Amino acid sequence: MEYPKKHTVFIFIFYFISICLHSQDDIFTGLQKQDERSGKLTIYQDINSKLLVLKNIELNRQQKGIQGYRIQIYSGTGNNARNEARQIQSRFMSLFPDIPAYMIYHEPYFKIRIGDFRNKSEGLKIKKLIQSEFPDCYFVIETEMSMPKLLP
Repeated sequence: MEYPKKHTVFIFIFYFISICLHSQDDIFTGLQKQDERSGKLTIYQDINSKLLVLKNIELNRQQKGIQGYRIQIYSGTGNNARNEARQIQSRFMSLFPDIPAYMIYHEPYFKIRIGDFRNKSEGLKIKKLIQSEFPDCYFVIETEMSMPKLLP
């Protein structure tokens, strides 16, 4: 039985990712290792393409985090803004202890942002959940956040 091209590409990508995750070497060496359960893959390529991929991998490792979304529930300035931010954060944490809350200072604003979402759709359920307590909440782009946990 001959697989359609779509299935062949999917199988190759799955195999490629599984090898990359388990390999201590670079991805090209990992792909070319022979396994007793399968055949050997030989990659013929320009050395510049390999160097480009390896450089991209290294740049990704050096990044402090990923770009994603959080929900901002407070932003304030003035003499009392820090105390207000702490009170809002404490109130939020007592109401929703399983959702992370962060106090951020971008001069002159103190801000409280919650959650770690890869995209807005991941955060919509949380936004609806907290909106009754924090009606002015809204999504913001976070440029350097840690990798969010996968949702069940």
